[in-house]
Amino acid sequence: MSIDWTQRPVLRQWVTLVALAAMANVASVVPFSRHVMAQQPDQPTPAEQQNPANEPVPIQQAPVDVVAPAKTPARRVALFAVPKNAAIAQESLVLQSMLRGAVAKLDGVAFADAAPARNPDNLVRAASLVENGNEWLNKDPAVYPNYREEALNRYQTAYDMLLASPGGADMRLLGHAAKGLGVAKLLTGTQQEAARLMRQSLLVYPMQSSVEYAYTPEAQEAFEQVVRDTAAEASGSIQVKTLPDGAEVFVDGKLQGYAPLTVNNLTAGEHYVTVFADGHWKWAEFVAVPPGGTVDKMVELAAAPSLPVLQSSLKDVQRKWNAKGVGVAAQNLKEAANADEVILLRVDKNKQGEFILDGFTVRLSGDVAPTSATIAPDAKFLDNIRLFIEGQTGAGTVSDAGAVPLSMPLIRSVALPVSGNLGTTDVIDPNSQIFNTGGEEDESIVNEWWFWTLIGVGVAGAAVAIALPLTLGEEESSGGPKGGIHVKLVTLP
Repeated sequence: MSIDWTQRPVLRQWVTLVALAAMANVASVVPFSRHVMAQQPDQPTPAEQQNPANEPVPIQQAPVDVVAPAKTPARRVALFAVPKNAAIAQESLVLQSMLRGAVAKLDGVAFADAAPARNPDNLVRAASLVENGNEWLNKDPAVYPNYREEALNRYQTAYDMLLASPGGADMRLLGHAAKGLGVAKLLTGTQQEAARLMRQSLLVYPMQSSVEYAYTPEAQEAFEQVVRDTAAEASGSIQVKTLPDGAEVFVDGKLQGYAPLTVNNLTAGEHYVTVFADGHWKWAEFVAVPPGGTVDKMVELAAAPSLPVLQSSLKDVQRKWNAKGVGVAAQNLKEAANADEVILLRVDKNKQGEFILDGFTVRLSGDVAPTSATIAPDAKFLDNIRLFIEGQTGAGTVSDAGAVPLSMPLIRSVALPVSGNLGTTDVIDPNSQIFNTGGEEDESIVNEWWFWTLIGVGVAGAAVAIALPLTLGEEESSGGPKGGIHVKLVTLP
């Protein structure tokens, strides 16, 4: 498969940037407005009417709620990209991350991670407990006088289970658990801890509205105060070093780069930092970023049992780059990553700066299919990566319709009017310096940290002037810009 891209320049805009080799970027989240329907009050079941007190059962001893039935297991796909030579090793690493990210967005496909998380069974149970906790927050206090304690019990257990599976949960589930626990803490009289958890939830899952906290007027006001306090503080930084070196670093679910690195312009507060490398257990924890300061974090990753197999299999693949040799090594990689299928790619780069991919896709049946592609780091780079991955897997990408609300209070619980301008359904992005909740902003791949690595700006300590003629194009009805990006580097004296 070959992906070619044709320029159709309409407007040429020259942008001059001065950059250091260690160019940092914090991925932006575009705020948007939405309307959310509040939930309808539930009715107690006959069993609940007979036992309105419904004395709590310790969760560690027996299930207290109905666990949602397990979904049909998704097809698990692993992906590995190796450089054709040492000169392209860094670009190959970045490209591997981008390709894996595309796999993770496929419908009906789960990315088979070569860096396992501990206690993976915790995630399903925690998700069920979070939903049960929200149900208890919405119980009628006249019928269920102990609803606060029941909700707190479930949220606390879910939160603890997620922390015991570091790096395993997505940011929505983690943010939901922290939010629910914060509300439950507030309702049971622990205000300071409640505010900390609400802020924690806001930072890992920024797109929240105050109406989502309107279980009581006090809970909604507490969240609004958290937003005001967060906006008033100076941003800070996290400096991450890892052993082994070069591990991937995520902050609040967004890939920031590879250690050692410093992530700047982070909203003060507790951010969820995840670090992992293939063949090692994931590491993750909440790291408190001080206002206007920097926190240092040294992470030593523990080797997982799959590490020796991964290392030897990838070496075998590079020595025997043919369907037969790849087929044997791929079977070992599938087992190491607990995958059903595996995509193996070798990365090279031509004189035009385009990435040349060749490799093999090993199907669930064991069949080995050769594949190839040429992908340029231009305005259609992300689209072309998506198309390539869709072609290899036969799966479509889940549309990104925006943030999904964590949970909503019942209509009877929503207190109106609400204070200030925060009582709208506009979402709040705490990483915006002014907490802007207006229209979407234009995004460009030149603002992404990985772009500069892919085009070859990676000379440590060298200051360069980058003359960047950015060709902007008209948008088609199908969406997406047409245009090219050409970069001219001039070393500063």
